[in-house]
Amino acid sequence: MRWTVRRKLAFGFGAIVALVAVSGVVGYINATGFMAYQKRVVFRTVVARDAYDTLTALNYCQTAIRNYAEAVYNPAVAPGLKNNLMTLGWARIAEGTRKIKEKSPNLRSDEQRKLVAALAEDAAAYLAEQAEEVQLTETDAEGQSKLLQKLSSAEAMANSLKASNDVSRLIESLKKEEETEDIAAAASGSRAV
Repeated sequence: MRWTVRRKLAFGFGAIVALVAVSGVVGYINATGFMAYQKRVVFRTVVARDAYDTLTALNYCQTAIRNYAEAVYNPAVAPGLKNNLMTLGWARIAEGTRKIKEKSPNLRSDEQRKLVAALAEDAAAYLAEQAEEVQLTETDAEGQSKLLQKLSSAEAMANSLKASNDVSRLIESLKKEEETEDIAAAASGSRAV
C-alpha cells in the first residue's frame, strides 16, 4: 500500500491533534489536582487563623477578667473594661468557635472533628463561667473578694486551659496534616515545592 501525499499529511495532522488532545487531558488532570491541593491549603489556613484568633481571645479574657475584678469599683474604668471583656473577649471566642464549628464537616480527620466539638463545649463552659464571675463581681465587696480568691486558684483556669488545649491540639493537627500532604506531594511530583 502506497501512501499518497494526501494520506501522509492527514496522518501527520491527526497525530499532532492526538498529541495535543493527550497533552490537554494530562494538563487538565494536573491542573485539577493542583487546584484541589490549593483549595485544601486555603481551607486549612482559614481554619488555623480562626483557631489562632480564638486562642488569642481566650488569653485576653484571662487577663481582662482579673483587671475587671480589680477595677469594678472604679466607675471611670470598670465599664470600659467590662465592654472590652464582652466585645474583644467573649464575642471573639464565640465567633471563632462558631466559624471553626461551621468548617468542621470539611476537616479530614475524625480527631480534628472531635477536637472542634470539645472546643465548642469547653468554650461554652468557659464563657458561662466568665459571665458568672462578672455577676459575682458586681454583687458586692464580698463577691469581689470571692472572685479574686477564685481567680488566684487553679480551678479558675480549668475551662480556659481545656479550651486553649483543644485549640492548640487542633492547630498542631492541622500542621501535621499539612506536613504529611507536602511530603506526599513532593514525593509524587504532583506540585512544585
